[in-house]
Amino acid sequence: MQAKYLRSLFFLLFLNLIIKPVWLLGVDRGVQRAVGIDHYGLYYFIISLSFYLQMVLDPGLHTHNNKTLAQSPNKLSDNLAHFLPLKLILSGVYVLATLGIGLVMMWLNRNETQANPEHPLFSFACFGLLFWVTLNQALSSYILYMRSCLSGIYLFNTDSIFSVLDRTIMILLAGTMLWGNFMPKPFQIEWFVYAQTASYIITSIAITIVVLSKSVIKLKKPKIKLILYKDILIQSYPFAVLAFLMVLYSQVDRTMVFNMTKDGDHEVGIYAMAYRILDAFNQVAFLFATILLPVFTGHIHKKEPLADTVRVFARLLLIPGLLLVLASFFYRDQLMLLLYKGQASPYLGNVFAYLMISFLALGAVYIYGTLLTANGNLRFLNLTAAGGLVINIIVNLFLIPRLGVLGAVVATLATQFVVCGVQFLKAHQVFDLHQSMNDWAKVALFIVVSVASFAGMHHLFSNWAYSLMTLTVLNLTFAFLIGLFDFKFFINILKFKA
Repeated sequence: MQAKYLRSLFFLLFLNLIIKPVWLLGVDRGVQRAVGIDHYGLYYFIISLSFYLQMVLDPGLHTHNNKTLAQSPNKLSDNLAHFLPLKLILSGVYVLATLGIGLVMMWLNRNETQANPEHPLFSFACFGLLFWVTLNQALSSYILYMRSCLSGIYLFNTDSIFSVLDRTIMILLAGTMLWGNFMPKPFQIEWFVYAQTASYIITSIAITIVVLSKSVIKLKKPKIKLILYKDILIQSYPFAVLAFLMVLYSQVDRTMVFNMTKDGDHEVGIYAMAYRILDAFNQVAFLFATILLPVFTGHIHKKEPLADTVRVFARLLLIPGLLLVLASFFYRDQLMLLLYKGQASPYLGNVFAYLMISFLALGAVYIYGTLLTANGNLRFLNLTAAGGLVINIIVNLFLIPRLGVLGAVVATLATQFVVCGVQFLKAHQVFDLHQSMNDWAKVALFIVVSVASFAGMHHLFSNWAYSLMTLTVLNLTFAFLIGLFDFKFFINILKFKA
């Protein structure tokens, strides 16, 4: 294990643990409370709709760019000259195609809109919101492409700064509109979207300047070469299919809830409330994959052993992840009441508690799925994602009419754990990731002790927050005592020792 990777990861986590919770639990939550569950639910549905054509926006280009640069960092100039025009073309196609879907939806719902103009399912106003959301997705994807250049040439700290710059600007803009007492009331969801657009534009300009300055070879003049683009797309299409399938099985439940329940916007709004904390920590977990892809790619390219690297990163992500899941499960009502005073309910608490369990599966996918991606096992990953999509749709069709959004949560759990289990087994089959029985025994012991402690002692103090903090500290201390974490390991990292 190289200490510089972990130092970069800790810096990345540090920045995101400061900014992302403020964004999701402060500004984003404040917007939902200001506009109401139903209006935010409609916005959340439109966000979900904008994800479906992500394959057009990024047909595996980011991952392909990251992998090729990780193997040959001096190709930055060539990659920019070849890929940047393609990225811009794809962004234009994505925007037009997504707006086309919006026009079709308006036409299909024209009769219902005329019959009930007070509560249209998808009106011209919704189409306008879709336009700005789609533009934001294109800008966000452009930033991700530029970040793939930075991480591909191992500038992890610079990439870390840009991972939070857009959200930082959004916090300043949207927070000022929410609490600055100068905007007219009530707050409009469109203002929130406009603030995001401005933030993405500023970040796009800044990251472009930085990436261009990092090219050690004079940047070649970008040229549109259709034959070259055909070859690039053929090489990257397995990444695109994988991304498309993963988006489908992670987003289709929201669309199905919206269309299969009587008050779809309200149910999707409940889902958004429950998903907010999971989204915050899921973004942190995604950062692991951002660093791990070039790290794994470099190790595989140099034929270096991977077992220790996988073990350390898996423990860093999944041990705190288990404590997060237990805290969310046993303190579900308290956490929802804390976040959504006046809007919380036992139903929301149950949706939140069971949805958070999926974080463990997501974390495992970020570790083992990234490892398989770095190794080029894309056919297997595509088959796995397709199987997950089928499971998700079948379970949703059966459970959503009976349980509403809670049925979608059960479908998510089934999908994520099946996918992560299959990827875990495949990774151990492909690579020598052998762990000793002593290591497995420590992991099993920690799971038993942590689950038992939360189940039996979550009412340790009359103040639930004291109980939660005490149990978290005790279990983390126990992880160090039994050797799952190593004090010397962290001290060496802080001392810049490999």
